[in-house]
Amino acid sequence: MRRTVKETGIFEERCKEIVFRIIRFFMLFGMCFDFAADFKQDFGQFYGRKDLYNPMVIAIPENVTTANYELASQFMDYWRTLGNTILVSLTIALLQIAVCTVVGYGFARFEFPFKKFWFCV
Repeated sequence: MRRTVKETGIFEERCKEIVFRIIRFFMLFGMCFDFAADFKQDFGQFYGRKDLYNPMVIAIPENVTTANYELASQFMDYWRTLGNTILVSLTIALLQIAVCTVVGYGFARFEFPFKKFWFCV
């Protein structure tokens, strides 16, 4: 008795593989397009006043400047804000490490109902 291609399941597997490849291609293509579009718009911080109104400048400015960063650091209290950000981030990270350590010890040491369920959650 001979088996056909459909009976062995190879045909279905090959179709699934092709469909997944097509889906993957379109997802990666869309992500690459978004990534490239972000770079095109993000050069604005290096533009000088002359470049903002020059229709010939598309991606690379003629007059590269960091004046926008200097102005932003003057109007924002940059170093104080950076210090506050680091302080808050480190505090949260240390608290999370402490809590996860205690919970991990509890899961390893004690037996309680639905332990595997809570471990998965």
